[in-house]
Amino acid sequence: MATAPDLTPSSAPVDDPPNESVPEEENNPPGESVPERENNPLGESVPEPEGDASSTGEPASAGDAAVTPEALSAVELAAADDDPPAEEAAPATGTAPAKETGAPTQTSPAEKAASPTEPVPVERTLARFGAQAPRALIAAGLLLAVVVPLLLAIVSGAISIPHHDAWSYSRIGQHFGEGGGFDLLGWNRPSLIGQIVVLGPLAGSIAAQQVLVALLGAVALFACYDLLTPTIGRIRAGLATLVLACWPELGLLSTSFMTDVPALAGALGCLALGRRALAKDSPLLLAAALVVGLWGATVRESVLAAPAALLAVALLRAVVRAWNARSRERLRWLPLLGFGAAFAAAWLGFEYWRRGLPDDGPVFPAGADIIPPVLGLAVSGYFMLALAASPVILLFARPSRWTRTAWFAAGATAIVAALVWHDHGRAAFLFSDYLTPLGPYPGAVLGQRSMLPDPLFEVAALLAAFSGVVLAGVLVGRIGQLPPLLGWFSVLTVGGLLVGSTTGQPMWGRDLVVLIPLLLCVVLTDTVRVARRPAWLSRIYQTPPPAPRRAWSRAGLVFAVPAVALLAALGLLTTAYGTASDTARWEAGEALAETGVPRTEIDAGFEWVGYHSADGFDRAPRTDRPNWYADQVPGSRPCFVVAVSEQHRAGWRLVRTVEYQRYVIAGSAQLWIYDTGRCG
Repeated sequence: MATAPDLTPSSAPVDDPPNESVPEEENNPPGESVPERENNPLGESVPEPEGDASSTGEPASAGDAAVTPEALSAVELAAADDDPPAEEAAPATGTAPAKETGAPTQTSPAEKAASPTEPVPVERTLARFGAQAPRALIAAGLLLAVVVPLLLAIVSGAISIPHHDAWSYSRIGQHFGEGGGFDLLGWNRPSLIGQIVVLGPLAGSIAAQQVLVALLGAVALFACYDLLTPTIGRIRAGLATLVLACWPELGLLSTSFMTDVPALAGALGCLALGRRALAKDSPLLLAAALVVGLWGATVRESVLAAPAALLAVALLRAVVRAWNARSRERLRWLPLLGFGAAFAAAWLGFEYWRRGLPDDGPVFPAGADIIPPVLGLAVSGYFMLALAASPVILLFARPSRWTRTAWFAAGATAIVAALVWHDHGRAAFLFSDYLTPLGPYPGAVLGQRSMLPDPLFEVAALLAAFSGVVLAGVLVGRIGQLPPLLGWFSVLTVGGLLVGSTTGQPMWGRDLVVLIPLLLCVVLTDTVRVARRPAWLSRIYQTPPPAPRRAWSRAGLVFAVPAVALLAALGLLTTAYGTASDTARWEAGEALAETGVPRTEIDAGFEWVGYHSADGFDRAPRTDRPNWYADQVPGSRPCFVVAVSEQHRAGWRLVRTVEYQRYVIAGSAQLWIYDTGRCG
């Protein structure tokens, strides 16, 4: 049976071995078909070309190998808005060509009704799959990261209580919503103001605060899909969105008033709008992107990297165009300076006002040696990101096509991983205060608990190490293909994180979540270069034509499916466990308060002590408290404590134990309530 010709461009893949050649269309005699590339993704068939001209109508330059939309698969044709409909695709393999009668052949409704069992062409079936696959992937991501966590929070009652560091953010928001303005509490390191102002009077409700964050989580997933689609296609962008949603920390963060998810939505929203503004040369979209970026920066300062990258790319593109244009067009870059000046003025004005508020946040002392924290963040952050992207890394890596340089990079990374594991164990690979064997934020509770069996975390750490080794080989061939806007954003974000680690600011894996979509974009980007650009500056304003999709590895599928299942399971179990534990401790504290015990004399966890403190944190050293956070809250007297494990301390008397469901709707766990004897 004849197969469709391979339309791979004449330039060879950058990571193919030298002895492996890609069949070229011009080398095939007329009438002969080129066998389909092995492991063609999703069983796609490649339609025959209908012409040599690009769909854009622009002639291909001598240095570029133009690829027309007809070179895409039937799935990609159906998935793209500006591509021809699926019905216009080439006939299926083995289908006899229609006879040329000089006039188009039409089928009457009666003839159609007479043949209801007529088989659907393969291309049409694939086209339907290609149109529905991105929606299904996004829907699965929303279910994992937003819908299920929100339902668990509503069922358990956690939707109306503060969580972890968000006790400070929720209390500030409540004060603002009640008309009291902004009263900071000494535990609000991020800017945070932006996510409070948008709620207005609704900020007085903790439930409304956390529903807003869940909605922003959905916005972040849609922005991720929109941002990556022009570079990697709709199906792969949908896959990247699903992998991002599988990140184990995202579900619990989406149902608390933490700033991580709003900042993620602000950064990705700014980049997505900015990408559209650059593509359409639209000042209105550019202004909208900068407004979204400014809002995100008022939530968390690290979001500044997004509008800064957008302004840099837009300005460089305008300067290059002006240099090559006629004199009357050389002032088109001046409005960009106005946009940049307005953005800078707005941000500096906000910072001047915010820094003038009392109790702006804790100042962490910087260590004398800045090298260890920078190296620790770089190594642990790298392997944590590799764990987040492990499903697509294992699926699309294809080590058989690596160059010697890629193999060398993977080998060097394997040596580093072995040394780190030997010296620091799995903790260096699970760089998280949520994804721990003791459960989310173990330092926020009294006692030690067990969330999941310990071997499961060993498997996750091994997956992070293995994925990090494979990722090193993948990056060698593809890191240079990241679009300029995402490249600038990556450099600014990583640089900001490394500089922040030198100041003593604690860093966790959740600070790196904004880099996950960028890493997924690199891994999923085609390895076949279809255009030879005259200079690196041309990448600022030229969009490469679409390239044939690189096949995924069948061997990698064996590892990718368990990897995505592991991440999704860890995410759901971490969300359910943290939600149930937070709610049970809070309800135990409320039960003590109902017996007449003042709330300032109850220690039901970090968020309880902070939320009910009189004046927030002051970091004053005290030594008569049972844990670190009670030492920093003036007026706190832990007369009664709620522990997650049994305690054996002198003078403590067990009041009672409380049973609750470990995972909200399943499992069993216990709390211990003690009278410390401090209050008589």
